[in-house]
Amino acid sequence: IGGGYMRCPEFNINPLLDDDEVELVNGEFRVAAVAERMGSRIDALAEFVCSFASPGGDEARMFDRPTMVALPATEVVRQLAEAILRRGVAPAVITQDTSFAERQVAFAACQNRSAVLLQIGVVGEGIDLPWLRRLIDAKPTMSPTAWFQLVGRITRPHNEPEPPEYICTNRNLERHAYLWDGLVPPSHVGVAQDAFGGPSQRSAARHMGLE
Repeated sequence: IGGGYMRCPEFNINPLLDDDEVELVNGEFRVAAVAERMGSRIDALAEFVCSFASPGGDEARMFDRPTMVALPATEVVRQLAEAILRRGVAPAVITQDTSFAERQVAFAACQNRSAVLLQIGVVGEGIDLPWLRRLIDAKPTMSPTAWFQLVGRITRPHNEPEPPEYICTNRNLERHAYLWDGLVPPSHVGVAQDAFGGPSQRSAARHMGLE
């Protein structure tokens, strides 16, 4: 970061899903369980996402900066896309079934701020989105590598005065903040814990494995 090879994000919290209540299978969250609980919070998540778009009117609503939402399952992507559309905001959806040409259209819409990018795990390692400036994390994970790669989507260096923004809606920040080697203020971890009524029941577990 000091050498300008990457930008450190601003870390924020919007507590929508306490993933301590979600079942683990083989050390990772069960996707169906996460999707079911996230589905019950779709309207709250849609309202939050749309709060970054300009007020409605005759013109299309634009986002204040290129924004992406990480989601746990295709069904949740569909539900959020529909909820966002009902609020007059355009989603740009990428799933495993999205063609290369369709992905380029979605990337362009997100980059020009006319749509919010909704994706699961297809925008991961190897995908370069240097213009991405905000990540809304609605995909809890026990994997430190998966989380760090996800946040890495917004850490490309750029000349804008404001840092990129990472917004956590679950306990991922509390769980994995140590990976930033002190760059996440301890107070942020405290806020993440307080937002859900206390420290995670799984806070002592760091699933390293071969990672």
